[in-house]
Amino acid sequence: MLFARQDAGAAPSPARLDVGAELEAIARLRGEMGDALTLAPVPGGLIVHASPLGLRRMLDNLIDNGLRHGGAVRLSAERELGAVTIRV
Repeated sequence: MLFARQDAGAAPSPARLDVGAELEAIARLRGEMGDALTLAPVPGGLIVHASPLGLRRMLDNLIDNGLRHGGAVRLSAERELGAVTIRV
């Protein structure tokens, strides 16, 4: 339903997101759910402009696939060549 509603409406506006805070929130929630997920230390100041919902959906999908096919997931993020790289 959420996908259908989003497709029917205007695309969400990108927002300024702190990648470290987003990853910490995801890791905390997934840990509470019992998922085998670890988060590597994330340097401060990793800011991106993205749709909050879009970023979370993308990461949730990758995490789900990693758990399903690999059994455990490790998240990390860093700045590389002027871009922020998130690894799942």
